[in-house]
Amino acid sequence: MINLIEEEKENDINTQFQNKCQLIKNLNISELNVNISIFLLKHDEIPQYKNIDFPKLDSNDNQNTFINKIKDISTLLDVINSSLNMNTENIRFQLYNKYITQNDKLNAINKVLFSLNKKNLYSLNINDLSLRIELFKENCAFLKNENSKSNQTIENLIKMTNQYENEVNTLNKEINTLNEKIKDLSKNLKKTNQELSKEKKRNEDLNKKLVEQEQNFEDLFNESQNIKYRDISNYIYC
Repeated sequence: MINLIEEEKENDINTQFQNKCQLIKNLNISELNVNISIFLLKHDEIPQYKNIDFPKLDSNDNQNTFINKIKDISTLLDVINSSLNMNTENIRFQLYNKYITQNDKLNAINKVLFSLNKKNLYSLNINDLSLRIELFKENCAFLKNENSKSNQTIENLIKMTNQYENEVNTLNKEINTLNEKIKDLSKNLKKTNQELSKEKKRNEDLNKKLVEQEQNFEDLFNESQNIKYRDISNYIYC
């Protein structure tokens, strides 16, 4: 019932806890019904809360009826809370073992089982051998089924592991090949850069020589022209 006020209570100190209990005690019937309804609406996606009719408090209830309804609500919340951590496939077995001999919880347990479309328990008696055999058979079937699922999961995971291992090995081979290629390319790049640098220097030297040759040619040409004009001039004046 404390959950109806505040769900996170694990860090409460005793005083806070007692204050919440007192708050619940001071709520009137209408407020209690509203709080319960709000709580159920918040958990509407959970079958155990959605499909169970909680007792409605009435102002005409006498003290015994009121107390019994509060007890039934508390018992339902307790059983539901326990069932949330159980596998629905063997929930009858688990609920029986948890609440064995607690016959006052049987009605709440059957409401939870009904909400999950599971067969009712007709007893929580530890001496009911036929019921215990029935439940143990159910649990054995559940465990066999879970074991089969687990084996299949393991088989699938082994296949996936082998597949990933093959892919990793293939990629490692490709990486090694690429590393070799990168190594060769790096060597070729270094060599090419050296050749490029050498060729650039050679080209620079050739350009200088070409400029010098062009200048020399121009000088020679000019000189030849001067000689030509001089000879012509000498010829004329002779």
